[in-house]
Amino acid sequence: MTELEPIPAARTAKAYLLFAHEPYYTGPGAREINTTVVAANSLLHPQVQQPDGIRIHDRLTQGRKQREIVPLATLTHELNGGADWPAVGDWEVVTADLLQLVRFGHCDALSACS
Repeated sequence: MTELEPIPAARTAKAYLLFAHEPYYTGPGAREINTTVVAANSLLHPQVQQPDGIRIHDRLTQGRKQREIVPLATLTHELNGGADWPAVGDWEVVTADLLQLVRFGHCDALSACS
């Protein structure tokens, strides 16, 4: 496993994570939802697997612009094409946790979970 670069001190809390997932429907006649955007701070929610959520949050927010939307694929690219994900966290579990928070109303998809 390769050692990751240290995370710069300058971060923005206003970054967002965009990720795709299996489609779901919010009700009869509703359109399918297969992508979700959450505020970076949602990764810090206690119902998100930790410390994975914290480490992904750190990678997501380093050196980003305010209100930047960062696709999960971008993080994968930055993490040596995904080879360094094990050193950061289990993105599959974390995104599944985030999706559950959003789907069941514990998290507004565009603001931090409470």
